[in-house]
Amino acid sequence: LRSSSSLPTTSHMGSQPQPQGLQYLFGGLSGMAATCVVQPLDLVKTRMQLSGQSGKAPEYKNSFEALINITRKEGIRNLYKGLSAGLLRQATYGTARLGSYNPLSSMFAGPENKPLPFYQKVLAGIGAGA
Repeated sequence: LRSSSSLPTTSHMGSQPQPQGLQYLFGGLSGMAATCVVQPLDLVKTRMQLSGQSGKAPEYKNSFEALINITRKEGIRNLYKGLSAGLLRQATYGTARLGSYNPLSSMFAGPENKPLPFYQKVLAGIGAGA
């Protein structure tokens, strides 16, 4: 990608400069994609946690059985119940967190774009909210 000289860019460890807005966009999209993959697993985990409460016997023996039973009873689409909340979280928090790591690490690398020691990577991660 080529960036216009009027757009703020960051360069990280020898890679081509990218507009900062693009880094935030990719950070948010990657977090949202991960949420889409993890959502069914999260739903199964929550259902299993709630399954044995209030003195009843647990409804599921293991995660695989829970996934199969939920899919059979409620359909595949219901595995994604609550997805909008997760996507909204990633669109805000995830975008800021994942998008700000590269600009912070580039700031530590300086104009020479030198490799960062571990403690500076940790500081960039802490600053980004990781």
